[in-house]
Amino acid sequence: MYVFKSLRKLVYRHFKNMKLPAVLAMLLLYGLSSWFLLYIAEEEALIGADFIYWLIVTASTVGLMLSVFFVVSHFFRYSFSRSLYI
Repeated sequence: MYVFKSLRKLVYRHFKNMKLPAVLAMLLLYGLSSWFLLYIAEEEALIGADFIYWLIVTASTVGLMLSVFFVVSHFFRYSFSRSLYI
């Protein structure tokens, strides 16, 4: 549990301080690496015209799940810490 909390704080701190060029570079790297890995895996149906659709759907699904996870974990951390002081 300690490792997860440390990793979460580290990721949050770096994302909070990130500038626009770094975000765009990460998005470009994400898209290129996804396409390359699909190419290596010979997923020809996905690297064609449907690649952008696949990339948006998978990114939004994973992003939504991570967002919900972080909001819920923050809520529970806040409510538990407040209950200790009441």
